[in-house]
Amino acid sequence: MENITIIGGGVAAASFVSELAAIQYAGPLIWIMEENTLPYDRTFLSKAMLSEPSAELPFLITQQKLNTLDITLYKGVKVHTIDRQKKTAELDNGTKVSYGRLVIATGGRPRKMAGADGIAHYLRNAGDAAALKGKLHKVQSVAIVGGGWIGLEVAAAAISLGLKVTIIERESAIAARVLPGDISQWLQAFHQQHGVEIINNAVVEGTTQIGGSVMIKLADGRVLEAGLLVAGIGMVPNDELAKAAGISTDIGILTDENGATSDPHIYAIGDAAKSRVDRYDRYLRLESWENAQWQGTRLAKKLAGEPVPALPVPWFWSDQYGYNIQLLGIKYEGTAIIRAYANDEWIRFYCTPSGVVTAAIAVNRGKDMRTVRKIIDAALPIDTSLLPNTQFSLQHIFTTTTEKVYADKK
Repeated sequence: MENITIIGGGVAAASFVSELAAIQYAGPLIWIMEENTLPYDRTFLSKAMLSEPSAELPFLITQQKLNTLDITLYKGVKVHTIDRQKKTAELDNGTKVSYGRLVIATGGRPRKMAGADGIAHYLRNAGDAAALKGKLHKVQSVAIVGGGWIGLEVAAAAISLGLKVTIIERESAIAARVLPGDISQWLQAFHQQHGVEIINNAVVEGTTQIGGSVMIKLADGRVLEAGLLVAGIGMVPNDELAKAAGISTDIGILTDENGATSDPHIYAIGDAAKSRVDRYDRYLRLESWENAQWQGTRLAKKLAGEPVPALPVPWFWSDQYGYNIQLLGIKYEGTAIIRAYANDEWIRFYCTPSGVVTAAIAVNRGKDMRTVRKIIDAALPIDTSLLPNTQFSLQHIFTTTTEKVYADKK
């Protein structure tokens, strides 16, 4: 039997291998990962890892599970080149690995801030988190360039440590690239209420390290001083390996919805993949934990000859100041309907004119989001007048909708 070779050590690769173990796949596997440790949950790095003194890495797969597979591990090495004609991957130590089918799950890396080499801190792996954690406990203030999820989660962790926090954001509101305008404004106010200073429409022109301080010059002439500078300005997909091998890329490795690339023997999953999403009729590179998990699980089933489940609506989440924020879907369009609960808990639904829910955003209502996902995945018109009424459970709304559709078909 041809072997399957996996490149990468993140959640996509771990989910792929875990699923193969779950279905008792018997074929030979080769797993190559750049870090010298088994895969761990990277979402943890910008949260408890920074603020809790005794926090430990949560690993995604155990050696015990790996022992159930016919697997060869290469840890602490990087794939240098892929030879598609010979079906080999050459490691940076000179070793050549032959593959039958190749899975690229190389993830991404932080986008570097121009002119800030040796000054700005980034957060992508456990080493980054350990270095940043050590610095956060030695300063009184931190400046964060970028108001996306990483920047906001670092800000929340820094506030919990009693630091003065400033976010420098290019846009008129934080997280504006991924959130509708009113929610972006709500999130900005939420952070300001917790003591974060946010400077909008600001561009960093230069940075200088002077002793124990970082001087940050903005394009409008202002100069800010902080004890630490963190950059969270996006991620660059690690697609260079695939591109050099002649595989189709476009700021990510292009794949179909099941992970197949332009080479019939090579697949790509996770943050490095820009995959076709039939639901939205477009190619998307979804930088989320669950997307990587689903892609790994589905590809494992496909390559093992098992039935492949449908890809659910995209799901994202973040924890900030003890609040849990969850997002389902990516198109926050149409009529917005709010379902409000006590204690600042709410769900905002986005609906088409016919009453089909296409997306939702929730605060501290994670227990409801499984049902919301079912409502979105069903893509059925519902009685939207029921959504704001908390006397009707979301499960009741979903059940009555599906029962009505079934009855109408009789």
